[in-house]
Amino acid sequence: MHRTPVENGRTVARRATLLAIVAALALPTLAEPPAVLNGIDVLARDGFTALRGRRVGLITNHTGVAIDGRSTIELLRTAPEVTLVALFSPEHGITGQRDEKIGHSVDPATGLKVYSLYGETRRPKPEMLDGIDTLVYDIQDIGTRFYTYIATMGLAMEEAARARIRVVVLDRPNPITGVRVFGPFNERDGEFTAYHKSPLVHGMTVGELALLFNAERNLGCDLHVIAMEGWRRDMWFDATGQRWINPSPNMRSLTQAALYPAVGMIEACKVSVGRGTDTPFERFGAPWIRELELAQRLNAANLAGVRFVPFRFTPNASKFRDQECGGAQVILTHRDAFDPAATGLAIAHALEALHPQEFDHENVNRLLFNEPLIRANGTNGTPVNPLPWQRELAEFNTVRARHLLYSAGATGSSDRAAPAPATAAPPAAGASAPTEASAKTGPEKWESAIAAFETQDRKSSPATGGVLFVGSSSIVGWPTARGFSKHPVVNRGFGGSTIRDSTHYVDRIVTPYRPRVIVLYAGDNDVAAGASADQVRRDFESFVAAARRDNPRAWIVFLSIKPSESRWDHWPEMQKANAAVRSVCQAGERLRFIDVASPLLGENGRPRAELFRNDRLHLSEAGYAAWTPIVAPVLDELLRAD
Repeated sequence: MHRTPVENGRTVARRATLLAIVAALALPTLAEPPAVLNGIDVLARDGFTALRGRRVGLITNHTGVAIDGRSTIELLRTAPEVTLVALFSPEHGITGQRDEKIGHSVDPATGLKVYSLYGETRRPKPEMLDGIDTLVYDIQDIGTRFYTYIATMGLAMEEAARARIRVVVLDRPNPITGVRVFGPFNERDGEFTAYHKSPLVHGMTVGELALLFNAERNLGCDLHVIAMEGWRRDMWFDATGQRWINPSPNMRSLTQAALYPAVGMIEACKVSVGRGTDTPFERFGAPWIRELELAQRLNAANLAGVRFVPFRFTPNASKFRDQECGGAQVILTHRDAFDPAATGLAIAHALEALHPQEFDHENVNRLLFNEPLIRANGTNGTPVNPLPWQRELAEFNTVRARHLLYSAGATGSSDRAAPAPATAAPPAAGASAPTEASAKTGPEKWESAIAAFETQDRKSSPATGGVLFVGSSSIVGWPTARGFSKHPVVNRGFGGSTIRDSTHYVDRIVTPYRPRVIVLYAGDNDVAAGASADQVRRDFESFVAAARRDNPRAWIVFLSIKPSESRWDHWPEMQKANAAVRSVCQAGERLRFIDVASPLLGENGRPRAELFRNDRLHLSEAGYAAWTPIVAPVLDELLRAD
């Protein structure tokens, strides 16, 4: 039948509509990933419980905002049973707009006194703390040692400890990730741009740094960290779902934050780093620089993740204001490969080589605080080799691991967040800190951690025939060599792991040491990830079978899964798992079950806060001090029995 043009048009229209419907049904809905919740968001969601009844002094600036855009000042001002007494501002002031020393003021919105910690003093004086029993810190950092906000936090913690005032840190993302760690180290600490001896790029959040400062500097601060939710160590800021707020007037993008530790290294020298232009820290120059030679020399160095474009610019502020400068525009080509330490030192070396009369190379030390390194970088024919700080990086990674709150491969915190193993081999020069979680899934994600154990064993063979501790972060953080010094001890814990992970690697982390006693702590992460009590029992039985395949006479000790406030909702299932494994141990040969959970509970039946770190998940030194005398007699007995 012949169709009229109208009928054909209708047919086409119907077909088009049908195709659109089919396409809509076939295509997946692309939803925005949920935004990371900062510490202030978690605090507000939980009804400000951590601050109820407290008189608060708030250290903050314009970056202290919740995910909905409300400021931390506003939220604490109106929080139930919280009294906001005073405000404290860091460098650049409460609004983050000023580039000079700042005096005290009054906040126009609240009428509260604003004490400047970047003026006549850089630490709160006793009179400023009058009437305050809690200092709250909420400021966005950028992940570089000489960015001064973390020094403000450290100095405030010192004064709070002296005044016996609690400190609550509301955590925020490290915008350049929590897995990138680069030297060199500062020789001198206690400086405003070098508060603690650490690498140039530390790979930590402000909450983690607070934990590290408190422990490693013996501050004795009553410290509490309100952790983020949804943040992973491998996240750059643009993966967090949060809006970028310039942390300081010249830190205007994530790219600038990534380049800052490199370009900022020469800021104390007679060189413009782009202040007074639209892209600070993405360019540098001076009137005397020959830009073509400079860019050619730096590009010839083949620095990872970065290229240099010869460039001329005229700053309208700061150094060389209204003077045309030759220099380079820095192009970040691969931010994950970029090594800011090597790049910054190469820039300084190139400027010294091309312009020895004009460039004041010694002033690089005003931010690095490492005079031997600066001297070597300025006099050698090539930029300084990063190998000298490789061992320091390995040592720092071990210390750093004790204070990490987040994992690299999974949302939220885990049973030890991506630590480098305590015995890990030094990372490659300039490389980021090793992390245990990665894009891989299943036991394979721990491959780098297991390989690090093997590398260490090749360098120094551990004793065999002793006690082997294996499992998750409760093993990692336990100073077993000191606590059980009468016996040969090997610690092969890897944080975040499950029983199945230890079973998977039994031939590499158990069999080589031929232990007489194997002490296993695992199951915590298993249940938290959804494993049933029966699954934990079956997995333990599989571990026993695997461990005894080449060592049938080994004693295997299972330490009960511990309770914690962080995972209190899982405690009923954990108790069932403990009972199931206890039954296996009672029925089996050369198996022991040790109850290390009960001593962690108070009279109210809840975990004793003093036995846990501030994350309410990992044991504190006091927690391990409670465990060691329970476990030690059992080990003595088992070793005597053989």
